[in-house]
Amino acid sequence: MEALRQCKDCNKKAYTRDDLDTFCKDKEYLYGRKNLCISCQSKRARKSEKKKCPNGGYHRNKHLVRKYGITLEQYDKMYKEQNGKCKICNTKDTGGSGTHFAIDHNHKTGEVRGLLCQLCNTGLGMFRDSEDLLISAIKYLK
Repeated sequence: MEALRQCKDCNKKAYTRDDLDTFCKDKEYLYGRKNLCISCQSKRARKSEKKKCPNGGYHRNKHLVRKYGITLEQYDKMYKEQNGKCKICNTKDTGGSGTHFAIDHNHKTGEVRGLLCQLCNTGLGMFRDSEDLLISAIKYLK
């Protein structure tokens, strides 16, 4: 039986339409699948990412620039300046499921203020970045 697809990296073969599910989708190719299995595509993506950025942060850098206007280098500099701690509570735990601190910024101006743990970042968000609300909350706690 002739294979419908064969991975050009690992030579894995797909003999049935069900086997094709292990190959990358692409409408441009026969059967709507590339000649590259999903596993090999992932390996290629990881290699490519490491080539583009020594610490493997190519996509993270693009995200930081697009969303916050800072580079990964600037993030790392802030992280070092804050000694790897949240700017509000001084914890080293990023909180949440992520491995990075949240980038706190002014939602009106876009100005980056610092790196916060997930709890502090969420807390500020809940108070809508309002000094008046935070002062009112402090008075309430007292």
